[in-house]
Amino acid sequence: MQHRFGPSRSYPYAWRLPELARPEGPEARFLAALALAQTLYIMGRFQAALTAVPDANAPVAAAWRIQARTLRAWTLWLLDDTDAARATWQAMNDAEVPVAARVRAECLYLTEAAESNPQAMADYQRGVEGQAGAHAAWARVLADWWHPARGPALSRLHGALGWLQRHAPAGSARAAAVFAEARFREAPAHALVWLDAALDQVERYGQHDLKARLLHKKVLALEAAGQLAEAGRFLTVARETAQRQGAWRYLRALQTL
Repeated sequence: MQHRFGPSRSYPYAWRLPELARPEGPEARFLAALALAQTLYIMGRFQAALTAVPDANAPVAAAWRIQARTLRAWTLWLLDDTDAARATWQAMNDAEVPVAARVRAECLYLTEAAESNPQAMADYQRGVEGQAGAHAAWARVLADWWHPARGPALSRLHGALGWLQRHAPAGSARAAAVFAEARFREAPAHALVWLDAALDQVERYGQHDLKARLLHKKVLALEAAGQLAEAGRFLTVARETAQRQGAWRYLRALQTL
């Protein structure tokens, strides 16, 4: 439900899961807590998401532990607790070797560190060669963001975005955000149409964890296009959004503008 409809549809169920799973085994309780934490994170409720993340040392499958550690690290990063986020990433690297290539690639996107670990993106690309569906679609979108000038052809990118729109609409909103940021990395002043489209999709499917980030890019794009009055208006909106969500890393960056 989360991937198709977003948190507005899934939250009424997600918040009940921990209580329903209480009499069940440790794996059921872990998955219930993880589902709630993921929902809160996507809603932009980062402090609540951090509180809900289950203990990643629980006796559950490694794939679930990776998801919990990743979510904890991402939330800490957005709460601007850099040291704790990096320590969590390091613990994940030490405990889960090798960490899933897609997790590494998505962490580069979250931290906007495309150049810091090119091997991670290359590993992800190799890992999905010959695959179809969501894995292939996300690989193309992330590769485009990583290096727009050398990424997949636009026809393949639009094919990937179209596949996600049909099969995982809420996920396609996230892909639209990554695609828009790739266009921003190419030419900020020309990225406004893509940023607006991504913001529309993010709002439609409730992917609010991306909202302050995209608004920040829109402010910079408006400035690059010489639309300074509009940039000032959206800067206020972006700051208010980051403040409301407790996205202190984004707010700190916005305060410097």
